[in-house]
Amino acid sequence: MTRPVDRRQALSILGSGLLLACGSESSTGDSPGGQGGASGSGAGGSSGGSGGTSSGGSGSGGTAGSTGGSAGSASGGAGGSVSGSGSIDDPLSPDDFGASCALTPTAGAGPYYFDPMQVRVDVTEGKPGAPMQLGFRVLDENCEPIDGAMVDIWQCDAQGYYAGFPFADPDQGVPPNPVPDTSETFLRGIQATDADGIATFRTIYPGFYRIRTVHIHVKVHLANNELLTTQVYFDDVFSDTIYTQTPYQGRAPRSVLNGGDGGYSKEAELELKQLSDGVRATLAIVVTR
Repeated sequence: MTRPVDRRQALSILGSGLLLACGSESSTGDSPGGQGGASGSGAGGSSGGSGGTSSGGSGSGGTAGSTGGSAGSASGGAGGSVSGSGSIDDPLSPDDFGASCALTPTAGAGPYYFDPMQVRVDVTEGKPGAPMQLGFRVLDENCEPIDGAMVDIWQCDAQGYYAGFPFADPDQGVPPNPVPDTSETFLRGIQATDADGIATFRTIYPGFYRIRTVHIHVKVHLANNELLTTQVYFDDVFSDTIYTQTPYQGRAPRSVLNGGDGGYSKEAELELKQLSDGVRATLAIVVTR
């Protein structure tokens, strides 16, 4: 359920504060790094729009996803991803996040940040795309889970547009000094971590814009302190598989892949798992209190 809240309400409901910080464009934010190669075709098939199917490589298409009724999910492993049983509606546990306890690298907030004041699990607002369960486990430097941390995400839609910036053409780069229309809030949201340090969102697989590889922005706050601003990334082959499908189709191939993006970090790459009804993307985020 979606509900707008002000800062005082968020603090009283969830016991944690939000520290607003609007990052500027930087080499680890949303300015271009080196140019990667053009995108290729994915290894696994994925479902087409409105129940249609297509195949690629060894995988085959499935049924359309529930978000927006258009893009479905890739099947078969792709790159660093794996296939698995279960559903994107299943709750996450610590076992879904692996054993790594390396500090998560910082990255710029980029030009498209604003606080939507939306405490919610489902951030889609009907935006079409491949359904995705996005999960983070927030740990401290001793690898202990942090309860009550506020995780704030923002991402572009399937065609590369951010909520609040309809004038920012994703194929033309970042406009100078963009001012957001804060009445748009799709694909933005905040969740508090539970006793295991886990926060979960229902979203869609993000699209891309010209000067960056595929990513989602993340902030972590605890008790009025901002612990981390970072970006999380996706396997290139998996992304190219998704992008063969509606509503991601119809754009020029990506010109910047992970290796050509100055902000990319392998430590911040999500673990992707293909499920029957969508994609599960998880990452342990390790911060210093």
